[in-house]
Amino acid sequence: NITNLLNIKHFLNTSSYFTNHLSKSLRVIVNISVITSLVLAQSLTASNLPSGGKFINGTGSIATNGNIMNITGDKTHNVIAWGGGFNIGKDNTVNFTTNGKNYLNLDYTNKASQILGTLNGGTNNVYIVNPSGVLVGEGATINANKFGVSITPMGIDAINTFSVDGSFSPVFNANKGDVVNMGTIKANEIVLVGNKVENIKGTLQADKVDIKGDKVYLEDFGINSTHLKAEIGSEGFFKYEVKDVYDAYKDDSNLVDNYEFTGTATTNGNFKEYLYIGSQSASNEEMINSWKGFAKLVNEGIFGELKFKDVYLGKDIDFAGASTINPVGFGNGFVGNFYGNNHTLSNIQIDVADKTYVGLFGYIKGGSVQNLTIDGLQFPKYAFSYKYLGGLAGHIENGTFSNIALDTIEGFNGENSSSGGFAGEINSGTFNNISLKNLGNIGVAKYAGGFAGQINGGDFSSIILSNIESIYGKNNGGGFVGYTTGNTTFDGISLKDIRFIKSGAFTGGFAGMTQGNVIFENIVLNDLEEISGSHAGGFVGGVLNNENGIASLSNIVLNNIESIKGIGFIGGFAGWINDGTFNNIILNNIEKISVSATHKYIFTGGFTGYAGAGTYKNIILNNIGEISANGTASLDEKSIYAGGFAGRIKSDGINFSNIVLNDIDKISASIAAGGFVGNIENGSNIANSNIYFYGLLNSSSNKNYITHNENILNLSNTTDFQTFINQSKIAGLEYLTNTSTSNSHLHMINGGKIGNEKSKIIFDKDNFTYNTPKISEVDPDGSGSSSSPTAPNEGELSSITLEQSDFEDEILKTIIDEILNEDYVLNIDSIDFNKFNEGDVAILLYLLKNTSDKKLKESLKQSLEFYTEFNKGGLKTEFEKWYGSDESTYKTSMGKYNYIIESLANLKEYVNTILKPELKSIKNNLNRLEFLKAEIKRLERVYQKAMQNDLLPYDQLEVVYKNTQEKIDAYYAEAQGLLDILKNKNKPFLDDLITKEYSFEDKYTDIQGTFAIAGSSIDANAIENLADKPILSLPENENSGDSQTTNNTDSTDIVNTFSKQVKLTSTESILILPAEETQSHIKEDERERGRVCITSDNAKTNNPCIAITF
Repeated sequence: NITNLLNIKHFLNTSSYFTNHLSKSLRVIVNISVITSLVLAQSLTASNLPSGGKFINGTGSIATNGNIMNITGDKTHNVIAWGGGFNIGKDNTVNFTTNGKNYLNLDYTNKASQILGTLNGGTNNVYIVNPSGVLVGEGATINANKFGVSITPMGIDAINTFSVDGSFSPVFNANKGDVVNMGTIKANEIVLVGNKVENIKGTLQADKVDIKGDKVYLEDFGINSTHLKAEIGSEGFFKYEVKDVYDAYKDDSNLVDNYEFTGTATTNGNFKEYLYIGSQSASNEEMINSWKGFAKLVNEGIFGELKFKDVYLGKDIDFAGASTINPVGFGNGFVGNFYGNNHTLSNIQIDVADKTYVGLFGYIKGGSVQNLTIDGLQFPKYAFSYKYLGGLAGHIENGTFSNIALDTIEGFNGENSSSGGFAGEINSGTFNNISLKNLGNIGVAKYAGGFAGQINGGDFSSIILSNIESIYGKNNGGGFVGYTTGNTTFDGISLKDIRFIKSGAFTGGFAGMTQGNVIFENIVLNDLEEISGSHAGGFVGGVLNNENGIASLSNIVLNNIESIKGIGFIGGFAGWINDGTFNNIILNNIEKISVSATHKYIFTGGFTGYAGAGTYKNIILNNIGEISANGTASLDEKSIYAGGFAGRIKSDGINFSNIVLNDIDKISASIAAGGFVGNIENGSNIANSNIYFYGLLNSSSNKNYITHNENILNLSNTTDFQTFINQSKIAGLEYLTNTSTSNSHLHMINGGKIGNEKSKIIFDKDNFTYNTPKISEVDPDGSGSSSSPTAPNEGELSSITLEQSDFEDEILKTIIDEILNEDYVLNIDSIDFNKFNEGDVAILLYLLKNTSDKKLKESLKQSLEFYTEFNKGGLKTEFEKWYGSDESTYKTSMGKYNYIIESLANLKEYVNTILKPELKSIKNNLNRLEFLKAEIKRLERVYQKAMQNDLLPYDQLEVVYKNTQEKIDAYYAEAQGLLDILKNKNKPFLDDLITKEYSFEDKYTDIQGTFAIAGSSIDANAIENLADKPILSLPENENSGDSQTTNNTDSTDIVNTFSKQVKLTSTESILILPAEETQSHIKEDERERGRVCITSDNAKTNNPCIAITF
């Protein structure tokens, strides 16, 4: 227990002197209340070093020199309360200077502790407790034998237990602050307890690490421990470095077994353990080795055995100069989630030898790949033993793939395989925000596609393919996919700049063949050079139905195709259509659609070579150069047809509406050619409406198969359409001419869109091109977002609400009572008035009675500084809310502190304004009295010598006699006045001052300290009664000056003295000195001038200016 200070207030109110002499206005000043801003003996900045530290279970020193603080505890188990918080700023250092001791640091603020500098614990055990949290910042270093941080409040029992045995075993308390380490902590044992415990960017190096938290986020790269134990409440993750895991596994060091995770989050699946490849600090060589470690973990089955699910790439990797690497999962498929974190893998050489599945990944079974760029990947030539080949993966069995970019992929070749720029074969999955560009030759035996060889189900959206040299499939080949079926959707896809797409069977600018319930929408193909195959189309080679349904194709645009050719069924959009729905489709600028073959079935059309059942609406063909079907088969077979829209139509359920054929240069066929269709099988039931033609239509045979109405043009008159345009008689049609190319563009328009009300196609009048809604460029490197699991507010602390139970108010009582339980004395004999111009700490220690006890002084200093800093911080406000106006330990403790501060302020005021001038006045009175006594004697002696030696004529002697007697009378009267003041005022004041002791118990019954004023009173000999006043006599006139015989020396001096005095009688020189000045201040030349007048504020005389004769 510890306590308080001076009852100066009581002293001021009870002292008879103050009662009698202190003015009312001065008492008001003296009784001014709390002083809250103090000048400490050692001023600390809270953000730079801990402040307001107080050893509460013993003693110790806290010394600061510049940016270094040294803490030395006297006990084995030390507890320090920090009223201003435990913080270490950047470039600042705190040293615990002892060896083998325990230090428990309690932060008594409402802010988190921030360790941004250096904490040297040495061989000591150092612990920090702060309910608001603790942040160890980047660049901070901590070392100790044991180091612990806890946000769980410690009650007085726990503190007392620590004081006895030094035990620190905090339990987790939810809803308190966080513990975040971004620095380096080295110890034999580390304990971290927080609501959120985060060690992602930091380093923990210890034999044993014990972590408890509601949310725990850890990274293996920053933990070097033989045993890690973490208890997790609601969620968290742990990241392992893959190479460390692989190496440890192969060495049987059981790295994973060193880590023990328990708690609710581990049982409900909310705590995840995942791998990451390298880190931001790893070298490129280390990154390559880490990637190889990842591949080995998967390929050797370790990844699955250890039940990992997630893998994260920590940094870019450049494989230039490295040996070929194995695909990830070429044998044991990769089952997990791969997060590229917007990083890039570049210059990769894939080892394809003896592999079935070849790509960056071999076989992906579910999971996901996200946020990754591949810049430069090559498959070296080898004996073609593999089956599936793709830039990202050989084979994908479901999964999610997003935000991926592949650039410059080469070496797609092999027998009996499916090959694609992204994947060889895909069986379902979700693919979004993907970019492929600068692909070389994609050549395989069966299925080839710019994106995938085969797709059997899945959702594909926001995908861009550009700049592909060639795609070749022996069976099927397509700009995007060779063959697709199942429940598949393609939405928001762009292809451009493809030179050659060819196959032995079905070939398309987008798909070689589609079969079943496949949906195509919002797709644009631009700038394709050549598409060729037995069934070839600008968009798809063949559209076939199956038991799962039919295809749906809408909002599709093809711009600028040089040539679509083959040997069988060729169309500007499709080679062969079995069934399907086609809506809002535009073909713009196709130079040539042609067949030249020797067999008997040759169908060529501006839109499709062959059309079976289906619905065709809002379809526009602009600027088709040539549509031709040429063959050498027997003409009797009637199997060679060409048409502006279709080569041949065969169905009982086909519908054409809102179709425009504009500016077709030439339609020709060996058997029959038509402006709309080359041949329709007999018996077909065809519904037609709103079919518009403009341009060269050199065959009138089509009119037999078109139902005429008011909007249908007379096909025999090729100028009718121009007439309708000029007369504006066809609403909803727009006709534009590109003057630079002479191409014209005719289309339906509805609400600014080309087609019907469901169309999303727009026409660019500046460039005369059609487009669907713009697809955003894929840029994983610049996306600005990371898919890595992140801790909430990573690197930051959460704000919390503190509670009354978070702090032990008994500590406040212990600290303040220490001050009030000591004895203090003010010794007026040796008082140093300068001390009372310093801060409260300096004054308090100056008054301490036991001045030789340095440890006590340090302890009291710490106590007062604790309260000073506590009052500055926000925690005091919280305490006021919690305890309100009720009587409590806190309220009593703060009352004692305020009492100390008020008392020190009052004492300081009293000493400087009353005691100091009063003591000086007493000293001056004593000095003046002694001076007057001496002067009276001297004057009497001088006059007597003058008489005895007959030095002056009688008339002069008479003047001297008169003046001297007057001086003696005045001095004597002044001396009597001073004597009266000294006896009746000054001495009683001192006697009263030094004989009383004031107990703090009068104010607080639990306090035992005292305050006294000590010193000496006035010596009785100094104020004894005056001797009788000298009475001078003047001799008879007849005996003076007639027969003078004198000692020459003495006589001359006396004569000179008297001569000067007489001469100056009429012109007195007066020197006025302050009351405290003594006779010694009168200079010799002033003595020579004659008379000097000395006045005193305390002099009680009728004549304020008494002439003194020297």
